[in-house]
Amino acid sequence: MNKVAIYPGTFDPITYGHIDVIKKGLKLFDKIIVAVSDVENKNYLFNAVERIQIVKKAIFSDLKLSKNKVTVISFIETLFLMSDVENQIISSRFVKEIVKLKGDIKKFTTKSTIKSLKEKYE
Repeated sequence: MNKVAIYPGTFDPITYGHIDVIKKGLKLFDKIIVAVSDVENKNYLFNAVERIQIVKKAIFSDLKLSKNKVTVISFIETLFLMSDVENQIISSRFVKEIVKLKGDIKKFTTKSTIKSLKEKYE
């Protein structure tokens, strides 16, 4: 089974930091999809088409990375959503710790998840 990673970013412009992440990713995954995204209310130096061209040139011409290993996709809209304030402190690790200590997690997750967790820790 091929392992594929998606690396989203605005890449305005792509830097050696981005390239380092791509190279490290290629050691862990069979393929990296570089998703050039647009974030609303961000001022870009390069428009989306220019950023895609710059990323492709950097990856395929300058670095000579294989097109079989890296794919560049474009026009990905990104949206950052946060949970309600009362749910922001709830983490999977937190819930698992409570279950291990035989605590009540009804207000943190669903009935089916509670059942699965209890089965796992029994």
